[in-house]
Amino acid sequence: MRTQRAKTRQMKDDWGRIARLQIADLARSMLAGDLLFMEGSRSISAIRFMAKIENDFDILPLVRIDIESDTVPFGKISDLWNRNTLAQLQSEIDRKESWAVTWRDLTVKILFGVLDNQPRSRM
Repeated sequence: MRTQRAKTRQMKDDWGRIARLQIADLARSMLAGDLLFMEGSRSISAIRFMAKIENDFDILPLVRIDIESDTVPFGKISDLWNRNTLAQLQSEIDRKESWAVTWRDLTVKILFGVLDNQPRSRM
């Protein structure tokens, strides 16, 4: 019979695998242009802890993009914002997305390497 501790550990391992699969799906969508790079970076940054890659240096560019873009709305959250405010922010949103995309190829390719290997910490 499995102890509660073993069940909890297995559940966390399962969540980690699911989170890594979600990150891989997000990265594919980002590379294909189906998902704004800022939006994908923000999502990956949020679930990196479950994927057990929060301390990996390779994930830090996506965390930086999340932090640098946290003042502007995009994706579904922008539906909740006032249209006039969004119009005023559009040039900043475009500028931040353009900046974020400059990281795309390098970051997403490295990310697939991180997900393929056992999570590691370099901090």
